[in-house]
Amino acid sequence: MLIASQFIIFITRPNDRRHALPADDETRIQAVLDRYASDCVTFHALRTRQAGRRSFMSVHVLVPGSWSVHEGHAFLELVERDLRSAVPSATVFTHLEPIEDAASFADVALER
Repeated sequence: MLIASQFIIFITRPNDRRHALPADDETRIQAVLDRYASDCVTFHALRTRQAGRRSFMSVHVLVPGSWSVHEGHAFLELVERDLRSAVPSATVFTHLEPIEDAASFADVALER
């Protein structure tokens, strides 16, 4: 874990499950994402991390490029609220991307 200013930056390697959230937490997270997923909304690059009593999750959210910033932000607020409800001790990071852009699918890996 790296602490920069007031932000905690967590780095996990792909397939490194040593510090990931417990399976039951990840099942609840996936259930939330599944509720919001549709033909025009999808999620990828989900990463979770446990650090002491704190939980962290990061997920990329792909939505129609035609959505306004306001629409995308309002949608993320709902998703983040429900993710925090599913894992109450969690800090949630989301990254919004246009689903039509091929580059949105090229950033699943941690290193790019």
